[in-house]
Amino acid sequence: MYVQDQGIVKESAYPYTAKDGKCKDSVVTSPANQCLAARDVVGWIGIKPEDELSLRGAVADGPVSVGIHGSSSRFRNYRFGVMTTRECGEGNLDHEVTIVGYGKTPEGVTYWKILNSWGPSWGEDGIGFVERITPGYPRGPCAIMKDPGQSPVFADNIKATACIKR
Repeated sequence: MYVQDQGIVKESAYPYTAKDGKCKDSVVTSPANQCLAARDVVGWIGIKPEDELSLRGAVADGPVSVGIHGSSSRFRNYRFGVMTTRECGEGNLDHEVTIVGYGKTPEGVTYWKILNSWGPSWGEDGIGFVERITPGYPRGPCAIMKDPGQSPVFADNIKATACIKR
């Protein structure tokens, strides 16, 4: 896979522009711009769809990329709070986000903490919260549980949070 062979570049070195363009190979391949080098990711583990415990276990080990229904009005215009199935729906997967954590609000609502690629103007500085457990909706809000994809396996000397901006 690309990440295993090429690594991952820092967002500050290659910021999101929201438009089509050509890949800047010199930026991507420069070791000074990378937060993960080639072979820092040594493999991948599949995550079972619609299985909250499986996804939560993977997120406990590190960030997980997931498909999401990103074209809903609530998702596109998200600013704060926890998105629910009622607000976001369970539409088709048409966007990717990275789940970087999970938790519970003081009111007891469980959530996934997601990092979106749309920059700091979306959500809370590029971060959003999606309800984690929604009885009767196995795909979850914004269909976040439909196809959770794969979780990276990192080399022994690499921290799973190496590319997360703090």
